[in-house]
Amino acid sequence: MDDLIIAAIQRRLKTNPTDLGRPPRAALIPARAGDIASDEEHLRFRLPPLLKRMYADIGNGGFGPGYGLMD
Repeated sequence: MDDLIIAAIQRRLKTNPTDLGRPPRAALIPARAGDIASDEEHLRFRLPPLLKRMYADIGNGGFGPGYGLMD
């Protein structure tokens, strides 16, 4: 099931990258395994497996000022 979710999100982003409210120039950058492990250590709990796959296979979020989080 996780594979279907990941594939659907990737298809949607390829066909309409602004669909998620992101400006066209804002590329999603996949997270590295070491970054995810470091974040889990900092948070002191493990992230759900699907969320880790989304970060690693799709992107790490890349939001912040200028990308719709703050005006």
